[in-house]
Amino acid sequence: MSNVTSVVPIIKVRDITSAVKFYSAQLGFEVLSVFSRDAPNPGYATVALGAHHVHLSSFPGDGVDGAARVYFHVSDINRLRSELQLAGLREVPEPMDQDWGQHEIYITDPDGNQLRFGAPRRAA
Repeated sequence: MSNVTSVVPIIKVRDITSAVKFYSAQLGFEVLSVFSRDAPNPGYATVALGAHHVHLSSFPGDGVDGAARVYFHVSDINRLRSELQLAGLREVPEPMDQDWGQHEIYITDPDGNQLRFGAPRRAA
């Protein structure tokens, strides 16, 4: 498998329009494409943070609503928290220190999928 160039999670959502709005307006993803067979659902979208893509799908064969757990490595968890709050995301939790050495925030999207953001804890 040495020719794999990227890994892209597919996150199952109920409504593609609402999901695209949440991921772009609240989390700052760039919308690269949106496809819909029968407007607006089922639909499929590609959103990105820089070179990192995530696919959103309301097609029934693409998983179960609320089952995704996606981990995002970030360089500064406190800065991310501030950015999420400035974007209007309600109830952004305080970062928590994990036993495995990460400082993390967990966000749940409107469909129940969990997005985990983490940065290495700084030595005290």
